[in-house]
Amino acid sequence: MVSFIVADPNSQAIVSKTTPQSAAGSLQRGVALALGPVQTSTAAKNIAAVAGYGTAVSCSGCAVLAVIDMTDPTKPQPLGFAALSDVPTDVVLKGSTAIVGYSSNRSEIVDLANPSSPVSLGMIQGVGGKLFLYNGNELFSTGAVPRVPDSALGACM
Repeated sequence: MVSFIVADPNSQAIVSKTTPQSAAGSLQRGVALALGPVQTSTAAKNIAAVAGYGTAVSCSGCAVLAVIDMTDPTKPQPLGFAALSDVPTDVVLKGSTAIVGYSSNRSEIVDLANPSSPVSLGMIQGVGGKLFLYNGNELFSTGAVPRVPDSALGACM
């Protein structure tokens, strides 16, 4: 099963299809994606942060955040995997931090300064579902999750 696809919209061609995996974990099914540069201790690195399901060192068959090196989009390289504590619905990047939205109307902040070892920094309560970061400082949330009637806004899609 392929869980990560890169396409070139200009040539309308797939440039990579892969299931990211390493000794640190795997991504079996992605559900949300954010792209951008993260500043590491040595340089900026273009990454994809993918929330989904797979494995991490601390879990098997769980929700994960996969960090993938996108330096060469034709050969995405998995850098690190972190177990997530809930059902992921979205992910956004702010500098070297990923914010993962959950279906339980909360979000987890994950430090990616060392992309091979993502670290949870804590939770934001009352912000979940779909996320949007505006001006790098304002985090917006739908507060509702499709097909989850008890989410904050009672979404039924």
